Amino acid sequence: MPRKYNQEQIDFAWKLHTQDHMSYSEISKKLGISKATIYRRFRELRGDSA
Repeated sequence: MPRKYNQEQIDFAWKLHTQDHMSYSEISKKLGISKATIYRRFRELRGDSA
């Protein structure tokens, strides 16, 4: 199944989290991406396993 959000969108969300110190909830509301998707994609960025 193709991903709904491209890497550029996820990178922007990551910047909001790491540089602007926004919470997953705040990012979710601002960008319209579910918290579950944010959590999952950030975990992938960090290289964390399941």
